[in-house]
This record gives sequence, C-alpha cells and structure tokens, in this order.
Amino acid sequence: MPVQQVTVPDIGGAEGAEVIELLVAAGDEVVVDQGLIVLESDKASMEIPSTVAGTVVEMLVAEGDQLSEGAPLAKIEVSDEDVQAHDAVVELRDSLPITASDEKEAVAGEAEPADAAIAPVVSVPVEQVSAAAAAEGDRTTPKEIYAGPAVRRMARELGVSLKRVLG
Repeated sequence: MPVQQVTVPDIGGAEGAEVIELLVAAGDEVVVDQGLIVLESDKASMEIPSTVAGTVVEMLVAEGDQLSEGAPLAKIEVSDEDVQAHDAVVELRDSLPITASDEKEAVAGEAEPADAAIAPVVSVPVEQVSAAAAAEGDRTTPKEIYAGPAVRRMARELGVSLKRVLG
C-alpha cells in the first residue's frame, strides 16, 4: 500500500505556528478531514486535518515544534483504491473550465463594502469597570472565557485575570 505525506495547508501566512497538541499517534486510523494536530499562532488556534484516509505510519512533528505552510506532518498509509479515487477527482477538477462568473464570485467574496458602518467606541472609566468586576466576582471558569491566544498571553503578561474582565 502506498504511503502519502500530509503537509501543513495554507494557514493564512502564519510563520512559526506552534504545535500545542497531537491528536493522533502512529498506528491510528484516520479519515479525511479528521484533525491531526492543533497549531497556535499569535492570532488563532487551528486544527489541521488529514487530507487522506488510512493508517498513520509516523508523526513527523512533536509538541512545541514551530511549523509553517508546507511543513510535513505525518506519513499515512492509504489503500490503492483511495489513491486512484483521489487522483480521478483532482484530474476532473483540474479539467473543469473556470467561468467568468466563478472569477467574479471569488473576487466579490474577498472585497469588503467601502461604506461599511463603523461602530463608535464607548469609553468607560477604569474605576467603574474594576468596581463592577469586583462586585460580580469570579463569573466563569477559565475554559468558558472566550479569548484568543494573543489576548490570553497579554492578560498573563499584565497579570490580569480574564475571569474578572467584563465583555
């Protein structure tokens, strides 16, 4: 059976995203779109899926590794039938013509309206926020708090408890 190497797909130009969790190990069976690892960049955490189905032969990364687009993740043993089906789909997709309406939809989906409304910024004195947070106390557990990796890192550096910050 052939072995295919799975690589990091386009992750939005993030360079040096850190592997924070391995979701599979050698010997595990995986299906298409099943998560293999979790990467964390300055702006987001993202699960990287498998592009093929089969048995994981070897994981090529470890927790703490820094990865960029195109870096190898794992070697997965796939059946001959899966390889032939995948190749047929790729060949069919590549043979389809791109129409003018497809290009217009792709461009229209990327553009933002020029006259988008901008919400006004409301400032509240720090004393009021601190008093309200102290009165409310610890409102949630850390896993229930919705905050991105960059916000969590900044809060740690500043010594701010996200449990006490009001949205």
